[in-house]
Amino acid sequence: MAEPPNSNPSFTNREKDRHDPDVKSEEDAEVSRLREAARVRRAVQEAYCKIPRQVYDKAREHPDQLTNEERQVFLNCGDVLGKVVAYPDSATTEEIYGSGPWPYFNAPEGGLRIFMEDTGFTGTGILPAWSVLPEEQKEAYRARAEARRRDAWAAYEGLLAQKDAMSTLAAPRPAPTAAPGALPLEGPPRRHDLNPSPRPIRVYGFELFRDEIVAGDGGLGFWEVLARWEALPGRQQALYDNRARQIVRAELEAECDRAKVIAERQAAARAAEADAGGCLES
Repeated sequence: MAEPPNSNPSFTNREKDRHDPDVKSEEDAEVSRLREAARVRRAVQEAYCKIPRQVYDKAREHPDQLTNEERQVFLNCGDVLGKVVAYPDSATTEEIYGSGPWPYFNAPEGGLRIFMEDTGFTGTGILPAWSVLPEEQKEAYRARAEARRRDAWAAYEGLLAQKDAMSTLAAPRPAPTAAPGALPLEGPPRRHDLNPSPRPIRVYGFELFRDEIVAGDGGLGFWEVLARWEALPGRQQALYDNRARQIVRAELEAECDRAKVIAERQAAARAAEADAGGCLES
């Protein structure tokens, strides 16, 4: 009797049991990208935390008097903000709008984020679900992400203009020359000024509102919550945005504090090793 094809139990004809190398490679690439982004953020944090306060004060009060060595300190941080502080006119349009010290949302990642918010997919289930979408639907999500990104940029510029106007009324003084979108430095290094959240503050504000609504009425879906959010007066939305901004800043400042503690411990350990070596030699 002839053996039926694919009788080996290690094989299967069911499509759902077949290994999809594309999905696995996409997941691995996403994990690698997230790890690399986290590594870069940590490196930038450590670089900014090492800059002396007097250099920040000079960059804020008299940016035109920075020496080449002081400008190089900011350039060595390796991000757009350092480049803008060192040489305000050197940033390109792509650098200003594509990264830097404002809550940027790039279109592909933003589209995936909105898709996740709409569908409720999380973890490893998001990429397979996204991969089977028609390209037209992906483009629609990316267009929504781009609109959200532009809204966040406009709101951010408005906040900067409002802050500059209030500072001028309170204590007029010369402001540093910087490219559009560059945050003014205000004294010692602060993580929320140097490398804020990669998502728009408006998104965090909406999430705070959503958590409160869902806690009160768990039966509401995403679109019902979004409709209530859009119906809120601008002042109430601003309150949620301010709360979100405070949370993000507190998290980033705590992260900077942890980096400083680690650096101090490492310096103390190196000093102890050097002292021990000197004692042995003597």
